[in-house]
Amino acid sequence: VTAPLAPETQVPVVSARAVVRALLRLHDLPAAELPPKRALNLPALTVSIADMAEAAQRGGATGKIAYAPDPQMQAIVQSWPKQFLSDRAVALGLGPDADLDELVEDYLSHKDQ
Repeated sequence: VTAPLAPETQVPVVSARAVVRALLRLHDLPAAELPPKRALNLPALTVSIADMAEAAQRGGATGKIAYAPDPQMQAIVQSWPKQFLSDRAVALGLGPDADLDELVEDYLSHKDQ
């Protein structure tokens, strides 16, 4: 597999499980506890592309990853926010995955469903 981004590229990630957990938590909150502006970012982990590759290997992946950054794609991803922090979300009891290994485990346990 060839990754089109440099290994040190930082991106925010969140698992489907963390998103579902957040949606269920928000559903169960009384409307009075929600902020007036209902839009908010979910807290996410900030990891590098290399971190993701290493976590995939710890999760059992056996393939090799080559890095061949595509300048156009790299420029697009570099323009994205690197972190999603949200004091409002945390105050509502929402949080990111515990770590990248948990996120990979969540993906692998659901990828064939």
